[in-house]
Amino acid sequence: MNCTRLLVLASVVTLAAVVHRVHAKDAVSDTGYASPTPMRTPHLFGENVISTGDDEFGGQFSIDGRALWFSKSVPRFHIDTIFVAQFRDGYWQAPEIASFSGIWHDYDPTLAADGQRLYFVSDRPRVDSKQHANYDIWYLDRTTGGWSAPKNAGAPINGSWSSHFAVTTRNGSLYFTSDHPGSKGYLDVWMSRLVGGRYQEPSNIGDVINHPDWANFEVYVDPDERYMIVSAYGHEDSLGDCDLYVSYRRDGVWQPLQNLGPGVNSAARDYSARVTPDGKYLIYTSERGVPTDKRATPWTYREFTSAIRGVRNGLGDIYQIDLDAALPPPLP
Repeated sequence: MNCTRLLVLASVVTLAAVVHRVHAKDAVSDTGYASPTPMRTPHLFGENVISTGDDEFGGQFSIDGRALWFSKSVPRFHIDTIFVAQFRDGYWQAPEIASFSGIWHDYDPTLAADGQRLYFVSDRPRVDSKQHANYDIWYLDRTTGGWSAPKNAGAPINGSWSSHFAVTTRNGSLYFTSDHPGSKGYLDVWMSRLVGGRYQEPSNIGDVINHPDWANFEVYVDPDERYMIVSAYGHEDSLGDCDLYVSYRRDGVWQPLQNLGPGVNSAARDYSARVTPDGKYLIYTSERGVPTDKRATPWTYREFTSAIRGVRNGLGDIYQIDLDAALPPPLP
């Protein structure tokens, strides 16, 4: 979920008519993200195909690494649409709008650990309501014929509040960010246990993660609940905007959040974290732009238009880094 999801602007997103492909020159397996060399610093993912001059965020790979769901928005954020790209013959193909998206505000696709359920957030109407001003958690189930129609997660996950990110663990627990009643801050991390096939009343994760001064817009949770990565505003140690933080779980208790630091975060917004299915890479979004150091010579028209229309133009791009390089060691 984008860190300022509730902002609305009136622009229209367009895709270039020319089909682009990017060769996964770093791929060493059938996945579209594996690298033969370490990625100890953030690398732009899928330049000019996945990461473009548009505003992209939230890269979710399929279990086999050959499909990628992500969101595009019109800054900021009048239109939110989910796209999907396929990895074929060593190339990422041009993305297409996902079959279930393109009408409502849809964003933040996440995949269950077994790959059988795809979650996303949307303001589309519920079946029992013609008007719906909130954002709900929705999902699709994988079937023998493809993906099912979108289904609303329903109560007690959804209600009169809004939710902006959802992720499940291997045991079925659902973590999500929401302004659910009882939230301590603008948006908090909540969790619901799956018992007997039914989600229980959500519980607030607590003071170590949620705080009146913080806004936790997104939360990625490791399938085995060893750690969570939170996209948050309001921390005193922020590098300047929305930053990524990690909390490790020790003896069943979530530990204080730690900033991922300048090796991952920047002075711009850094958010929408996910980890690849093999657990090796952190995938996240950053709005870091072209260097802003004082120039020795004036811009030329060609340079300027190229900078504002291409990647690293201050809109969202998707980045990849080795997970063990991204995460700080647990606190003692």
